[in-house]
Amino acid sequence: MLEYREFPLRTASYYLLYSPFVAYCMFVISQLVSGTFFSNPGVDHPLLLGLGLVIGVGAMFLGGAVVDRTRRGQLFLFTSAMVPLFLAVYVNYLGFPLSESPNLETLFTLVLFAGLASAMVCWSVLLNQTVVVRYRGRIVAAFFSFSIIIYTVLASLSELSVPLYFLGIPFPEIIGIVSLVIGVSTRPWRWKLHPLAVNDSARRYFGPMILLLAAYILWYFSTAMRIEKLFEDFSTESYMPLVEHSGLGVFHLLFMVLGVVVAGVLADARGRKMAFSTAVLILGNLAIFGETFYFVAGTETVPEVIVYSIPLLAWERFLEGYLLGLCVLLIWSELGAPRRKGLRQALILWFYAGFVALFFAAYLEVPLGGPPVLIRELGVPFAVFLSLVTLWRTAPLPQILGREIEMEQFALDIDQRMVARTVSAFLEEEDFKSIRTQMDVIDAAEGLSDSEFDDLLGNDLEKILPLKRVKGIGPALEQKLRRAGYDSAAQLAGETPKRLSEKIEGLGEKQAENILLNARKAIRQLKRTKR
Repeated sequence: MLEYREFPLRTASYYLLYSPFVAYCMFVISQLVSGTFFSNPGVDHPLLLGLGLVIGVGAMFLGGAVVDRTRRGQLFLFTSAMVPLFLAVYVNYLGFPLSESPNLETLFTLVLFAGLASAMVCWSVLLNQTVVVRYRGRIVAAFFSFSIIIYTVLASLSELSVPLYFLGIPFPEIIGIVSLVIGVSTRPWRWKLHPLAVNDSARRYFGPMILLLAAYILWYFSTAMRIEKLFEDFSTESYMPLVEHSGLGVFHLLFMVLGVVVAGVLADARGRKMAFSTAVLILGNLAIFGETFYFVAGTETVPEVIVYSIPLLAWERFLEGYLLGLCVLLIWSELGAPRRKGLRQALILWFYAGFVALFFAAYLEVPLGGPPVLIRELGVPFAVFLSLVTLWRTAPLPQILGREIEMEQFALDIDQRMVARTVSAFLEEEDFKSIRTQMDVIDAAEGLSDSEFDDLLGNDLEKILPLKRVKGIGPALEQKLRRAGYDSAAQLAGETPKRLSEKIEGLGEKQAENILLNARKAIRQLKRTKR
């Protein structure tokens, strides 16, 4: 059941338990990129990465079709994550990687990519079907944050040569399996799924998203090439990437965690449109003022290249985390027809996979030898231009706020913002607490006959439950309560301590809380007496 009042902690915990699996996949893929995962020198790591991406694309669309056409999305999600982990445990038991097992290495890589791709599609669509929109951003942010933090721990241990497989036990895989089993213990298959949607098209986000990612990749490679050029022309030192120059190691990813958290919180608090516009502004300002982090100082005879690598790298990772937390799993499953959410999410993730593949191909200079020199000269200005265009294009994007409704069945022409303003004008947080307390009072009176219940809440409630029957109310306080509009204990029981202390002069919030507890006890006592 969708929960609107409070943060769905139990449901969120289920989704967060998939973080160790995603962190493990990130760790394996990062080692495949660096060519260090398989000890067999005959293994072609770039080829395995390419095959894994191809299989991952197919698995994305398979997962999308399953979650769209069946009611077994949780089972498919669990299977997609569990199979790669069990296979990893099995090959580790065999002494993986073996020098004579290229087929096994290839199988493991393909299963890992397929499991990760299909799991991400199912994860995002199921989140959309079980959690309302105002909580999803924070759950996505927590999910990615935990995944990055766990990956950082694994990468740090690997860099320090701390064995991750001790006494024959593959700890990363075992942790992932245990977390999935704990998630199954919540029995998610019993949850009711609500295929809700906002009546808008994902295409309105897709165009600006392409522009934003294009601006980022232009800025990134233009900045890296410009810094490298400065070292070639004005320094005797060799050029180092920002990660190495900063000396932060894998801990630079913590700035990415910060970006993920800010994106998720802002998306829930101010809406997806506001959060997306903020991402455009961050990138635009970074492209405009990024050159202040690197320059040539000193004299003409003794020049010195100055690079403030830590703040530049921090902003770079912050923006990457922000885009990750906002755009990969959050927006796309909320838009368009509910019956095609899975396939639409698969299509969007396929686009992101292509972007990541293009990024790493340029980074590793495969197969064309890196970005052209023209990127170095024109990348930053074009990034600024594309940021401005993207900011202009964000104007018609839908602002996803409030309770969703099934738009395929009917459409209502209601101005949600006007409704929200009207409710806010008359009801504050304490009013909602008072309403909830009154519902508890009604629940406490369950079991009374209709006439007894009418007496309790009708014209004679002052006689049924007078104020003087409540412990802690003396004659003076009774007069103050009557002047404030309270004539009976039943009326008093529906209040909150804060509002009551504000209405009654000289009454502290702690004392008000005790009086309200006594009033509710009087109602329960009346119930037992009537029985």
